[in-house]
Amino acid sequence: MQPENFTNHSVFEKLEQLKQALETENTKEKIGIDNFSFFETAYLFIINRLQLTIPILVQEAELTNLASEIEAGTVQINSFFGNNNAGHINNAINNLNSALNRVRNFPLPLAKTNFDFSKVIASFQNTVEEAHKAIEASNLKLQEDLQATQQDLVDKNAQIADLQQKLANKEVEIQNVLTNYNTEFETIKANNSNTFETEKKKFNDSIEADRKAFKELIDADKDSYKQE
Repeated sequence: MQPENFTNHSVFEKLEQLKQALETENTKEKIGIDNFSFFETAYLFIINRLQLTIPILVQEAELTNLASEIEAGTVQINSFFGNNNAGHINNAINNLNSALNRVRNFPLPLAKTNFDFSKVIASFQNTVEEAHKAIEASNLKLQEDLQATQQDLVDKNAQIADLQQKLANKEVEIQNVLTNYNTEFETIKANNSNTFETEKKKFNDSIEADRKAFKELIDADKDSYKQE
């Protein structure tokens, strides 16, 4: 494969896309430290391996297959960002392992490589430290939120207790009103009943007196008629 075709191959574009995916905000926290370190190390290994590869001894199909594996892994990582399905991370790991197996077979000159594993280790340590700081900050935020929630619960319970007391007081007030109403009603009923009976008696007495007077008048008329 000609060097010009080698350097212009899409595999380098796919590697750049993988790099951009790994540089997405909060990637380390989302996919986990171990997975991120694997992806980052795989990217560095592949890019350095390609930089050392002898292009003339590489077939285009080999680069194309390598590019396909890298692209598939990047797609899986981006899919994970979309739905948080851990299966995508497992698929991405498998894709990049396949890519690593392919790139290991690329021909290299007998010279010292510039792939610095000490930098990778240092980068991993830095990643771990940053992740720990992020976890500590997250825990602190959770504790603050928990404390605020607990205080809110205390306030809500106090409000509920106050409402319950007000309801109890209102219940007593309503009960007192009903009791007074019933008492007044019975009093009015009794008074009206007494008044009714009194008026009834007066009416009956009046009728009886009128009846008696009328009878006496009739009897007097009868006696007068007999005398005539």
